Amino acid sequence: MAKTTRVEQKSRKVKRTQYSVTWATANNRYSTHKGRIPRADKRGYPIGHGYGPEGVKATVAGETVMPTQTHVPATSATGVSRTANIVVTWSESMNPKAIGITVQPSGGAEVPGTLTYVEATKIATFDPASTLPANTQIFVQVRGADVYGNASATNTYQFTTGA
Repeated sequence: MAKTTRVEQKSRKVKRTQYSVTWATANNRYSTHKGRIPRADKRGYPIGHGYGPEGVKATVAGETVMPTQTHVPATSATGVSRTANIVVTWSESMNPKAIGITVQPSGGAEVPGTLTYVEATKIATFDPASTLPANTQIFVQVRGADVYGNASATNTYQFTTGA
């Protein structure tokens, strides 16, 4: 059973890209394969056979950038519509299963809602199931990880609803 795998891209050509794959086995013996494999998929798994144990997780060397985010409503915004959605735009493609947006009014329970993510725009939207309370400070926590498993910094901010 493998512990780690690293795929280093040697060329940017789409077809027959050169890679060097290294993995550690359960007894900490390292093995390296250099050759041509088509690519790693979006989850970071090598595509092809004979390049390591099945299910070995790989990351493309150089893809260790932490994703960043911008959001609406803005931090410390006031007079925000009580029916506003929380919209987060990511700097890169995200793993939809790793995205989380928590919304909670000051002194209240977590707000239920629907979370959607659109890959083409890299936008996650939280649509509250009910109208937010009037003139209330709302706390939002946003977290996520990209398709390579690089986690973003958890972002906690607040805004205040209008009447």
